[in-house]
Amino acid sequence: MIMNTATGLICILACFYQAMGLKVTGYVGQSVVLKTRVDPSSVHLSRIQWSIYTNTSIIVVWDSGDLREPFWRHMGRLTLNISTGDLQIKNLRVDDSLTYTVSLLTETTDQTEIQFELVVQEHLSKPDIAVLFNSLVKDTCIIALRCSIAEAGITLSWAPPDGFDQPFWNSNNTNNSSELWTSIKPHTNISFTCNASDSNRKASSQKVVQCQEEEPKASPQFLRHRYGIIFALLFFCITILLFKVHAPPKAILHGGEKREAVTP
Repeated sequence: MIMNTATGLICILACFYQAMGLKVTGYVGQSVVLKTRVDPSSVHLSRIQWSIYTNTSIIVVWDSGDLREPFWRHMGRLTLNISTGDLQIKNLRVDDSLTYTVSLLTETTDQTEIQFELVVQEHLSKPDIAVLFNSLVKDTCIIALRCSIAEAGITLSWAPPDGFDQPFWNSNNTNNSSELWTSIKPHTNISFTCNASDSNRKASSQKVVQCQEEEPKASPQFLRHRYGIIFALLFFCITILLFKVHAPPKAILHGGEKREAVTP
C-alpha cells in the first residue's frame, strides 16, 4: 500500500512537470541539477534511466546497483543520485541545450517518465562605461557617462553610490546604451555603477569619476619634451652667433682693387 502511494506521488509529479513544461536554465562552464523531486524516504527506485533525443540516446542508466554511461556526449560530466534520480551535469556547454527525459522504475515495477527542457546560456558580459563629458563649470563639475553593451535585448540601469545627494538624469535604454548626466563637487571621487540584466542574467561595471580641473596640469612627460625643444633651439641660436663672431672678414672691392676690410 505504501509503495502504491509512492508510485502515485511520482505520477503526480510527472504530470505536473509535463503540464508546466519545466525549463531549467544553466550557464556555460557551470553545473546544473535536473531534480525529479522524488522523496527517497517514501519511494524506492530500482532503475533510473536518463536519455536525450526523444529517448533514443541513453546518457546514464542505473539498474539494481549497476551504473553505466553508454553515450559519449556527456561522458565524465554526469553525476546521478541513485536515491532520487536527480542528474547533475557539469561543465555545461551551449550544445547541452536539449530535452532530457528520466524514466523512473520503482520496486513495484511501476514506471514514470519526466521531461526537462535545459537551456544553456553564455554569461552576460560586463557593460562598458565611457566618459562623455567632465568639466568644471562655476565651481561645479558636470559629468556625463555612457554605458553600452554589445548584446541585444539587455536592460541597462544606473546606480549612484550610497549617500549620493546630487540630482542626476539618465536616458532610456536605446541602441544598447544609456547615458547619465549629473554634477559632483570639486576634488571628489565618485563611483557610478551600470547594471545590465535580462530575464535570467545580471552583470555590472563601475566607473570612478574625478572632477577634471579647468586648466589641467601638464604631465611630466610633456614637460620633458617641451624643455628638450627649448634647449635645442637655444643651442642652435648660440651656435649661429658664435659662427658670425669668429667668421673671417669679407674682401671689399675699391677702385677695381681687392682690399681686406679693416676692423677698427
